[in-house]
Amino acid sequence: MARLVACSTLAATVAACGGVQGTEASRSTHAVSQGVSSPPSAAAAGGPTTTLDMEAIFPPGAGRDLVLNNCLTCHSFVRFVLLQRTAEQWAYTRRTMRPQVPHLSDAEADRLFGYLEQHFNDHTPVPVLPEWFLRSVVW
Repeated sequence: MARLVACSTLAATVAACGGVQGTEASRSTHAVSQGVSSPPSAAAAGGPTTTLDMEAIFPPGAGRDLVLNNCLTCHSFVRFVLLQRTAEQWAYTRRTMRPQVPHLSDAEADRLFGYLEQHFNDHTPVPVLPEWFLRSVVW
């Protein structure tokens, strides 16, 4: 059951991101900004239904759409949101992940990694994620 919940949560996250490639201007984050719903099992069990506030987790800024529409097509955002990185760690991530997004221009890659470095570093508060969501994540 936990695997089903994790898969459905991941599928919802990827679907919300659209998995679209191309320029930042061509992407829509409407579904992402609407939030990701709690797992169906919560509602079926009579538990609280809630959504993730993607606006709070991913504040507006240059590069946000690139992160949502590129990084989240392969990764859960939980790791880079909760495991805030140092500048050196983000530099390493950029070197290792840049080849995975060859369709991005250098300017788009600069915005994407600049956004991550600005909002998910070791000097910024860690966004609060609901317990129901954290329990559904496959680490």
